Amino acid sequence: MGFAVYALFGGSLELGFMAAFLIMVAHGFVSPALFITAGVIYERYGTRVIKYYKGLSIIMPLANTLAFLFTLCSIAFPGSLNFVGEFYVFLVAAQENLLHSCMLSLGAILGLVYSLYFYMRLFTGSFSPYLIKGRDLSTLEVQALVLLFVPCLLMGLYPIWLLGSPLLS
Repeated sequence: MGFAVYALFGGSLELGFMAAFLIMVAHGFVSPALFITAGVIYERYGTRVIKYYKGLSIIMPLANTLAFLFTLCSIAFPGSLNFVGEFYVFLVAAQENLLHSCMLSLGAILGLVYSLYFYMRLFTGSFSPYLIKGRDLSTLEVQALVLLFVPCLLMGLYPIWLLGSPLLS
């Protein structure tokens, strides 16, 4: 959300509002999905201690796939709405000051490293014996996560739907 705040107070008013709007809408889709994933994992295993989780992809392949897709969205992978929003924030920053753009890039890289580390820590690696009693996502959980992913992807590929006018006119 720091990107949205920077976009609002960064430079170009119109471009800044568009960037902040895109970032906030993307955040509204991706964050709940990641919280749902974390909640499902907590519900299945009853602990938030990360050291007990390893190799969840073996028991929860659907959760693995959806968590990976939402992690990619969270780190602003091209094709996601987060990418479009962060791209516009970087445009605002580049117009204002190149140093600001470099500092935002550093923040994006740190977020990327943290998100990928967290995903890899939970879902990859050798299977943890603490995870024997688990089960994959239910149909309702998959539907909820897919309903959050599809708009994020569609609006990322064609953000004009969200803004209603050409972005840089």
